[in-house]
Amino acid sequence: MRSQVLEAPTGRVYNALMKRIQNTAQKMEALLRELQEKGEKPRLLLHSCCGPCSSSVLEYLLPYFRISVFYYNPNIYPREEYEHRKREQLRLIQVIKDEAHLRVTRSGDKNASAEISRDKSDADGLNSVDSTLHEPEAAGAFGAVPSDLPAVMPIAVPATVSSTAVPARKEPAGSEAFCFNFPFVPELDTIDADYDPEHYFAAVKGLENEKEGGARCSVCFRLRLARAADVAAAGAYDFFATTLTVSPYKNAPLINAVGEEEGERARVAYLASDFKKKNGALRSNQLSKAYGLYRQDYCGCAFSRPSQAEPS
Repeated sequence: MRSQVLEAPTGRVYNALMKRIQNTAQKMEALLRELQEKGEKPRLLLHSCCGPCSSSVLEYLLPYFRISVFYYNPNIYPREEYEHRKREQLRLIQVIKDEAHLRVTRSGDKNASAEISRDKSDADGLNSVDSTLHEPEAAGAFGAVPSDLPAVMPIAVPATVSSTAVPARKEPAGSEAFCFNFPFVPELDTIDADYDPEHYFAAVKGLENEKEGGARCSVCFRLRLARAADVAAAGAYDFFATTLTVSPYKNAPLINAVGEEEGERARVAYLASDFKKKNGALRSNQLSKAYGLYRQDYCGCAFSRPSQAEPS
């Protein structure tokens, strides 16, 4: 795989690591150790395909990054399905924040509690799962993406990770292990690109009869990762990544190759991953069940639906 020529210091560190280490999981752990040792917490734009897939990925990455979840999935059909998945993504993010707020408040950390109160006041109504952000026509759902720079809604309470060891995922034992046990308030915000199915259908024209996992899927990966790379570059993020590799049904090497190419084009570092490894896929399933997240029975596009119903 080609490495990117990047300007962000953190990106250069990652590219140097990529040259020394071939295994994707080892690359990730090496980067996380590097960040911990240097006390850095870079900004990551995380493209998310859905709430369930993002659950274990967020749990894994939030101790090390300030994350913006970027929900751009023009492949999802029909619109009702798209909105349903988006609502579940929002609900998951709110759960993560609410649990963290509760834990930090109960811990008695007055400074953190004061910061939480101020940030919650600033973002009141913006991130609530009951707000009109869920309505398809509402402007600014998640935080709309203008033509120049992405708008975000940060809840920023600096977090530190004291241990120098990168924790490996372990199979949870007991119901308590299913919770997001962050001892800090994660720096987590959201960006929505809104529904754009026409772009997807134009991109895959002529590939409608391709098998699942074939050329049509490759085009779909590139469509979403190209947009993520552009938004990450416009917003001066240190990295961008995708939750797509947590799925056992997705080709992680292909996704990573596309991500690296798009990162090189947009001049922003792509964080290569294979999030299904080290119980990542298992953990995603467990968290989804624990929080009652909607788990779809097809990838999202019209051509993968069980009924094979095509758009009218």
